[in-house]
Amino acid sequence: MHKHTPLQLPGWRAVARHALPNVLEGKIIPLIVFLGLMKVIGTRSALVGALAWSIVALVRRHRKQRQTSGILVLTTVGLAARTVAALLTGSLVVYFIQPTVATALIAAAFLGSVLVGRPLVERLFVDLCPLDAETRDHPQLRRFYNQASLWWAFTSSVNFAVTV
Repeated sequence: MHKHTPLQLPGWRAVARHALPNVLEGKIIPLIVFLGLMKVIGTRSALVGALAWSIVALVRRHRKQRQTSGILVLTTVGLAARTVAALLTGSLVVYFIQPTVATALIAAAFLGSVLVGRPLVERLFVDLCPLDAETRDHPQLRRFYNQASLWWAFTSSVNFAVTV
């Protein structure tokens, strides 16, 4: 049996330095864009503006051939679904109720990611924690990525079922 070196994860400062840009880009800035545009211009502009920010961030990362943040992908998918639903119905209520549907889609995405061998938890973990290739591929972490993705799928499914 092949023995692996002990698993060592970076300290909290390294994690914070690594995670902050991903959290800012994928969560904080879209929220600020939404709230700012809502206050200054109005609802429709806020909806489109937050989604536009996220799409531009994805395109920018793709063009610069930088790894795309899982946080940014999840935010963009969620914003796209919510924005389309709100614009089609003309109801801001739909925008804020729609996360229930997004919860079901997220459950499916986490389950599907395990089935295709690319667990979403791994992408999110790497967004938040700087890891070298050897540590990232450590068997204990590989199991963790799969198990945590399955738990995320399960808990999101329960959340959806209870909310509906």
